[in-house]
Amino acid sequence: MNKRFTYLLLIYITISVQPAHAASVDIYGEDTYYGLGQYLNYYIDKSGQRDIEDIVNNGPDIHWQQNQVDTPNLGFGTEVYWWRLNIRSTQPQYENWLLEIAYSLLDDISIYVFQDEDEIQRVLLGDKKPFIEREINHRNFLLPLKLHQNTNYTLYIRLHTTSSIQLPLSLWENTYFWENSARTSLLQALFMGGMLLISIYNLALYFFLRERVYIYYVLFVIGTLGMQSGLNGMAYQYLFPASPMLQDKIISFSIIFLCLYGTLSTKHFLKLKTNKNQLFHKLDYIIFSNMVLFIPFIFLPYNDIIQALIPWSVFLFFTWFYYGLTELNKGNKTAKLFILSWVALLLGGVILALNKIGLLPMNTFTESSWEIGSIIQATLLSIALASRINEEREAKSKAMNEALNANKKAVDNLLKYQSLFKNAVDGIFKCSSDFRFTNANPALARIFNYTSANEMMNGIPNLQAVLSHKKDVSSELFKKLEVNSKISAYEFELLTKDKHIIWGSISIRKIPPTQDEDTFYEGSIRNITERKAKEKAEKDKKDAYAATQAKTDFLANMSHEIRTPLTAIIGFSESIRDDNITQESHDNFIATIIRSGQHLLHVINEILDLSKIEANKLEVESIPVDLFSLVYEVQSFFEMKARSQGLSFFIHYEFPLPRTFISDTTRLKQVLLNLCSNALKFTDTGSINIEVACHKEQEKISFCVVDSGIGMTQDQQAKVFSAFTQADSSTTRTHGGTGLGLSIAKKLAQLMGGDITLESEECIGSRFTVNISSGCLDDAQWITNDIDARLTQEDNIGDAIVPVLEGNILYAEDNQDNQHLIGMLARQTGADITIVENGKDALSTALKDEFDLVLMDIQMPVMNGTTATRLLRENGFKKPIVAITANLMDHEIKSYIEAGCNDYLSKPVQRHRFYDVLKQYLSVISEGKLKRKPIIGNILPSVSGSILLVDDNPDNINLFSMQLAQTGATVDTAINGEEATEKALINGYDLILMDIQMPKMNGIEALQLLRSAGYSRPIYALTAEDDKVKIDEYIAKGFD
Repeated sequence: MNKRFTYLLLIYITISVQPAHAASVDIYGEDTYYGLGQYLNYYIDKSGQRDIEDIVNNGPDIHWQQNQVDTPNLGFGTEVYWWRLNIRSTQPQYENWLLEIAYSLLDDISIYVFQDEDEIQRVLLGDKKPFIEREINHRNFLLPLKLHQNTNYTLYIRLHTTSSIQLPLSLWENTYFWENSARTSLLQALFMGGMLLISIYNLALYFFLRERVYIYYVLFVIGTLGMQSGLNGMAYQYLFPASPMLQDKIISFSIIFLCLYGTLSTKHFLKLKTNKNQLFHKLDYIIFSNMVLFIPFIFLPYNDIIQALIPWSVFLFFTWFYYGLTELNKGNKTAKLFILSWVALLLGGVILALNKIGLLPMNTFTESSWEIGSIIQATLLSIALASRINEEREAKSKAMNEALNANKKAVDNLLKYQSLFKNAVDGIFKCSSDFRFTNANPALARIFNYTSANEMMNGIPNLQAVLSHKKDVSSELFKKLEVNSKISAYEFELLTKDKHIIWGSISIRKIPPTQDEDTFYEGSIRNITERKAKEKAEKDKKDAYAATQAKTDFLANMSHEIRTPLTAIIGFSESIRDDNITQESHDNFIATIIRSGQHLLHVINEILDLSKIEANKLEVESIPVDLFSLVYEVQSFFEMKARSQGLSFFIHYEFPLPRTFISDTTRLKQVLLNLCSNALKFTDTGSINIEVACHKEQEKISFCVVDSGIGMTQDQQAKVFSAFTQADSSTTRTHGGTGLGLSIAKKLAQLMGGDITLESEECIGSRFTVNISSGCLDDAQWITNDIDARLTQEDNIGDAIVPVLEGNILYAEDNQDNQHLIGMLARQTGADITIVENGKDALSTALKDEFDLVLMDIQMPVMNGTTATRLLRENGFKKPIVAITANLMDHEIKSYIEAGCNDYLSKPVQRHRFYDVLKQYLSVISEGKLKRKPIIGNILPSVSGSILLVDDNPDNINLFSMQLAQTGATVDTAINGEEATEKALINGYDLILMDIQMPKMNGIEALQLLRSAGYSRPIYALTAEDDKVKIDEYIAKGFD
């Protein structure tokens, strides 16, 4: 069993390794043509080193493959291909035959003919060999054969080529071949002749019509002829038989050529540029790509460039077809024939391309498909182009008719325009490039009080003359016209013939030059004098009403500002007579009376200052002003207030600065205090800074007060310096004030030879800049640094008043002189002081003992003050810490605050500032407590019940609360309407006393909210208003 299986396996292996043998083609009888494709065997010599002896001997590694098709087509390849053909000549009627390879692009062909086993013939063919050296003058490759009866022949063909591997091999009886060749040549000649005739026809159209589409199509046809003649070998045969190089390039060059001019033909035939089609620009990219393809064409071998060109050309054919469909959908009539023509050529091109890459067999139809498609395409395009001529002729005729109609309409419109021009209400004019009037209508003459347009044009040299009295407006108008070439409804004052001023609205535009006319201007002027008068009257009316309303609001506000402190003064003065009050209450009443009196004095002074300014009776002095003393006084007044509100307050000097200058100390201080007070009022977080600078050349001193407050809108900025007003009507209620401060400050600055300017951005902050005259500074003493500035302040401040204080101070300082100085100053106040030498000792001492205040030097050994402060805060130390330092840059001060310091003192320490800081953080012991004899009278009644007292003034709250409490009533308080409504709706008081002017929600708004919520208990108004009409209004709104 095993021996039988082994034997069968050996037989199978022996059979499988036998070379393939094709059946021999039998030549006999009267047949004159034999197709040899299916009788071929082929072998691929990948090394390319085999010679005929190796092939004939049929070595063991040579494996022949059987060809199965009529025309072998193996695509592109660089290997050497060997072909074998067996011919058995039995009883042929003819002896002379021709072996034809009908593909003229093959490069190297070697044919070996064996009779039985003897080589009888060897021929070298291919297009690498000059055509003139061929034995037979024919475009295809021919080999003459003599076939004898009853003889066997074997043909070996060695093929190596850069073109596609095709071998259309046929055997022809000699006479029959030449007869058939003549017929084929005639068809080729007819095709080429027809294409040349079409080219000549379109070339003639080009010279006649001068449209590039025709010359582009002629060049496309030439590219088509070049490709076709290259493919069928006729170009090599008739044009350059001695140049194999041109034969190698002709086909790829022709394809690039026809792709380029086919694209250009499509672009212009479909009028893509005329139609402003987006596809027009895409075609430009394709054209550029075709031009770029000429570069690799020069250097790359045929097989590389042709394999790229074939898919590229197929892509282009479909692109042209797509563009035609697109234009057809848009209504382009010529696109229909264009599509059909390219469909014909497209089908022919696709069939030929598929044939050349081996996907379709080689036969007469596939080989001639391009010629067939070209003829059909040329015919259809010629019809389309002829149709295009007719369409253009019709379009010209239509355009001419439309032009005639348009001309008629233009004449009609001109007549209408002339009528409108003469009868228009507005003045219409035309000016030359230098604005001389060249035409004008009667209305324009009437506007300028002339009797006629000619008189006006003679009397007014140019348009600029009527604006000469307003040179700035005239200049602005003509600048805008130069930039924009057009101005609409520009309003300005005009000068008439009799020198009267009227208001006009001008619209004018610049007309660019043409072949027939230079640049000119045309426009119109409308007399708007009457409208302007009405607008002015309306504005004056509104301004008068606004002024009246502003003064009314101002008087109401002044009444509130005056009566509010008077209420505290009168009320607490009466309360002092009560012998039941304690000494502490007595002292608080006195302090409140003084504070309210000072506030009242400030209000009255502002009113008096404004009255003097408006009457031009306020005069300023011109005396030496000590700059640094002035700034120190302002700083001392506001620094503590700012820091109590959580704000930083800094002075920034831009050195050099004069020590003294000429101005009015009192008024300048008043201006700065006003600006700083305003900044403090409207700033909740951030900082307030004063920047001081000198401009010697202009003899100006500038003070900039910069805050990070609520800022202002442009509308608010426009009226912030107006008397009787504030930036917003709600400002008075929210922040208080008379609304006079900034107005007075601005007028004072102007009296001192300067002004106040404002820069502000809403929610960012404001910057008020005061510039005043400094007088001549040639003999001034100049201060150039912070140290000299502080020494100057010390020289002018004088002795400080030592307060009497109570408290325990911890002082950390490593310098003994400073220890003695600060210790002496602190003990003079009566306070206790403990001194340590570094931050480490300060940390341990502060955490161990009780202190009311820590004075911390910054630069110390062992542990610096910043670190010690940070550690104290991290360990829960809550008492105030004040830094003492000579390093006063903004970022340094910021670092002390971030570490946990509440404040800072600068070195050298100023006694005034030192005592101010101690008074802020330690208990001040009262001095000269006086006992007053009570005056008996005004015995208060005894009542019971609950009362809600609503007022935003803390002095009034204290006064009314004390007085009401003495009656036995239970008193609750609120500081605005919003808080009052919330408490009233929850607690239901027996009586509510409601102030009218309050922040957040005023008394009237709170009353209306309570009444709408069903609150029916008595609510009485607390107001400084004594006008009966106003009081009746309050009662009408719901007050009891």
